[in-house]
Amino acid sequence: MGNVRLITETYPRGNRAAAGESVPGLSIPDHDRIEMTYTAGNLTGVKYFATAAKATGQDLRAELVLEYDGGGNLTSVSRVI
Repeated sequence: MGNVRLITETYPRGNRAAAGESVPGLSIPDHDRIEMTYTAGNLTGVKYFATAAKATGQDLRAELVLEYDGGGNLTSVSRVI
């Protein structure tokens, strides 16, 4: 088995990230629901939604696309919206 690296980020209470303003790096805005898409067992997409001001539906706030190599290793994460 190859090297495993774990990165954990924590934010003290009151910090902008802890308050839900955004996720550093990908700038994910405040949201209250996510949808995940899987392809061949791999997570390939994440959509972040916030409750719409109107009574119908939700607003898409951000979308991530995850890409993998032939061995199933995650190679990139891109924000498309």
